Amino acid sequence: MVTAYLTDGVSTQDNGSYTQLKPYRVKALPGQVEPDVLKTIQFLPGISSPDGSASSISIRGGTPDQNLILWEDIPVYHTAHYFGNLSAFNPYIIDQAKIYRGGFNSEYGGRISGVIDLKTEDLSYGKSEYGVGINFINAFANGKVSFLENKVSLVFSVRRSISEIWRSPTFKNFSQRVHRGILFQTPTNKDLPEGIEIDDTFYFFDSNVKASFQISKKDKISIAGFFGQNDFQSVLKNDMSCLLYTSDAADE
Repeated sequence: MVTAYLTDGVSTQDNGSYTQLKPYRVKALPGQVEPDVLKTIQFLPGISSPDGSASSISIRGGTPDQNLILWEDIPVYHTAHYFGNLSAFNPYIIDQAKIYRGGFNSEYGGRISGVIDLKTEDLSYGKSEYGVGINFINAFANGKVSFLENKVSLVFSVRRSISEIWRSPTFKNFSQRVHRGILFQTPTNKDLPEGIEIDDTFYFFDSNVKASFQISKKDKISIAGFFGQNDFQSVLKNDMSCLLYTSDAADE
């Protein structure tokens, strides 16, 4: 039984029944440039992603559809954008994650493999925080605001893709990976066949909001909402302008 980790932000709780992860305290991990909670979880023992994506999480040999992923007690079924490559959760608002790798309580019914329970912070100390940023895939903004002498708090985040403005090298690598799977049904090939041209457009948007009300010293009410949208269109052509494949997909 693993009882301690040699990094900050990871600890075992309740006699090892689950692992608690605090992404904002985890230091830089191999291959990670931001504290993506789903990819950070894959570094824990017994958890892996066979294809390296954010959403294909296998817990102790189970399949991704056998896992229950919750954000503020809301079941999330589409946990990633762009065919699983990008996590659907803004990493800068996740306060902690509880990871059960078997033996979870009956309150987490409906799954047989594992549970990932994500929580945002209840801003109770009265210090408002805001953040904006941009990377090679998306732009984002998030904030934590407190009102009425810390009796009301609001945590929010919004993210939007920038691929319509700039097709960054990171996006091109993701795109090639997606289309390699379509052509070969395997991610091991390094390059697309000679003469193949990829013409695709991709857009995603997600937002999270949580409002908390401290109505008494012992009672609190929280209201949370999650929204995600994807729009994808893809066309593969050869150098003779012959259409090989076309696809349209959208989900919310």
